[in-house]
Amino acid sequence: MAQVRRLSMVAAAGALALCLAAPLSWGQEERKSPPAKFDTILNVAYAERDGKPLLADVLVPTGEGPFPAVLVIHGGAWRSGSKAQLRFIGRLLAERGYVAVMINYRLAPDHIFPAQFDDCRAALEWMRKEGSARHKIDPKWIAAWGYSAGGHLSALLAMRESAASATSAGGNGDGNGNSGGNGGGKAIPPHGLAAFVAGGAPCDFRSLPPNVRFLEFWLGGTRQEKPQNYIEASPCHYVGKSTPPGFFYHGGDDELVALRDPQKLAAQMKTLGVPVQMKVLAKKGHIMAAVDVDAVRAGMDFLDEVRKTGKAETRLPD
Repeated sequence: MAQVRRLSMVAAAGALALCLAAPLSWGQEERKSPPAKFDTILNVAYAERDGKPLLADVLVPTGEGPFPAVLVIHGGAWRSGSKAQLRFIGRLLAERGYVAVMINYRLAPDHIFPAQFDDCRAALEWMRKEGSARHKIDPKWIAAWGYSAGGHLSALLAMRESAASATSAGGNGDGNGNSGGNGGGKAIPPHGLAAFVAGGAPCDFRSLPPNVRFLEFWLGGTRQEKPQNYIEASPCHYVGKSTPPGFFYHGGDDELVALRDPQKLAAQMKTLGVPVQMKVLAKKGHIMAAVDVDAVRAGMDFLDEVRKTGKAETRLPD
């Protein structure tokens, strides 16, 4: 409880620190890299809300394509941040041959849940349809990557989209009210994500104290007042056999988001036979874990493995 409360309280400062820390941590690394081989398209409208466009920056590898793609979702406790926050991850993805789509989404408290999830879902649909024609995206292979609130949205999108796809395809249940389907390294559901990466991600709000108000700015009230919102915002509620392969990274000394959240979700995935990996960064807190070179490389290696083989080896810390 304290971890999520602190995340809410320091959202603006944390988001700013993340934006400033990323170039400092990655500058030397990027100078060693070969010249970028991708095109940059800024401020593309992927949806419209209340007469205003929601914007994305799109990085497209040079070449004919189509290319696999990654939806990149920023953090900021659902109330701050922008598409520029994880630009360093977008650049590295594009250099590896992925179309990187970095989005803005509506922010709390002006827009409560599920506005943020709905915007991520709209971006995914845009990538499948318009993005495939305009930006060389392969609509059959799209992943998501996010950190902090963005990591939560990445995991939630992966769980809910794949569960919905398996249901429409007539998949079998897993015994927990979730849909079955094509997890565990089998064929990717036609409308689900191919994989996801979630860093510093809160994953379960269902057991928070019923009358605590520190998330009402985003979930519209306390858990007692809005119980369904707390359920529907929890990736752990939707995990099933149809869940795509996932990679988690998290600071071992994260005082903002409890490590037990992604550990719980990863354990659920392992039990169901869904490929999952986790990297715990010893002695690192929430912000420094976000820009950890080894963690980001490991997440990209994970995406490469899933893209090339359709599956991944499950590896969780002891």
